[in-house]
Amino acid sequence: MDFLDLIIVLPAFLNPLKKQTLFSAQNRFEWLRILTKDFPKIIVSNYEIEQNKPNYTIDSILYFKKIYNPNRIFLVIGADIVKDLPKWHKIELIKKEVDFIIAKRDNISFDTIKKNAVYLEIKEPCKSSDIRGYLCGNFIDSKIESYLLDSIKSQIQNEVKYLKIKDRVDFIVHLLDSKKAEDIAFFDLTKSNYITQYVIIATSLADKHSFALLDTLKNELKPQGEIFYATDEDNGDWIIADLGDIMIHIFTQNHRKKFNLEEFLTNYQNNKIR
Repeated sequence: MDFLDLIIVLPAFLNPLKKQTLFSAQNRFEWLRILTKDFPKIIVSNYEIEQNKPNYTIDSILYFKKIYNPNRIFLVIGADIVKDLPKWHKIELIKKEVDFIIAKRDNISFDTIKKNAVYLEIKEPCKSSDIRGYLCGNFIDSKIESYLLDSIKSQIQNEVKYLKIKDRVDFIVHLLDSKKAEDIAFFDLTKSNYITQYVIIATSLADKHSFALLDTLKNELKPQGEIFYATDEDNGDWIIADLGDIMIHIFTQNHRKKFNLEEFLTNYQNNKIR
């Protein structure tokens, strides 16, 4: 395709027609940059990723049209995508703004696009779905192999860490419940910028019960390797135990209502506070 002055590779944050992708948007962006760094006509853009939400193709087309003011825009798609084009947002406007380059696939018709299309012969028989299923042998380019392996390793480590911390949270909740704590709630704040990853809140029957609950936590958790980095136990109406990635608040009933920590943490959990 020597007639093209510039090729923009645009990894999506998330395809609006798909629920998830195999790797994160940032992973895909970095791998594409590595693969294309020796090709000056190719630009890998993070425009859609920076939107931090599924992005409509027409928005990207108009964005780059404004920046580069090209005489002609081509949009490259696989033949398997053609059948979904009627579902695309503002597809009729897209057809007016671009010409399509369609990568051919066997036994797929192109009735949706009847004009202004260039057909691209693909010699590689392996499809992206095959790659995701590891069906094509050595498909990983040597330039990104180590990057890919490091990313997979990191993802696995994060998943294991998540499972371990969830088990710890569940055990703490069980301990508090077994000692008659009431209205136990926990908040997953791993996707926010809060000072800890999980917060557990429980209500005691009285201030003496609060101290008893804290003693139970220390006696049961310390032998398992939990570290109490700090505790605020000056007042039995509100006791705090800081385990680093888990923070526990034990309130008496009146103090829990008074400070309403749940509303604050719910807003954090829903990313309403940053």
